[in-house]
Amino acid sequence: MKSKILSSSLIFSLCIYIVYSEFVETTYLVNQGNMLTSGVEVYEDVFCNVPLSSINWGSLFPDSSKDVLTYVFNPNQLDVCLNISYGSFVPEIASNYLFLSWDYVNHSIWAYHVLGVEFTLNVSSDIQNVTDFEFTIILEAWS
Repeated sequence: MKSKILSSSLIFSLCIYIVYSEFVETTYLVNQGNMLTSGVEVYEDVFCNVPLSSINWGSLFPDSSKDVLTYVFNPNQLDVCLNISYGSFVPEIASNYLFLSWDYVNHSIWAYHVLGVEFTLNVSSDIQNVTDFEFTIILEAWS
């Protein structure tokens, strides 16, 4: 009797999964953010061995976010602060649904020092007509 109940439950669960997967469309984004810098250098690792010229955000879904930790090196003799901007979305409509932020607070990066900076890309729950995208991140140093 237990095996009949178990097999009936398993078949029922499998049927629900098949119906669910047929009617629910999964949306994910394939993407990249190109990194341009002025006055600083950005790396993938804290030892500054692997330069970073773009961020591969991986697969993203509506109403999700992704964090990427980078390391910013100040090669200057003076302490610097950072400014960020981003844009040049391809396709352009992606700019309505994707929002970049970072955890950097306006404090100085000492001369010849490295600072870990985390970038976060947020995807709107309303995103539509975007399956892959590219945009440019501009990181500038000022003193």
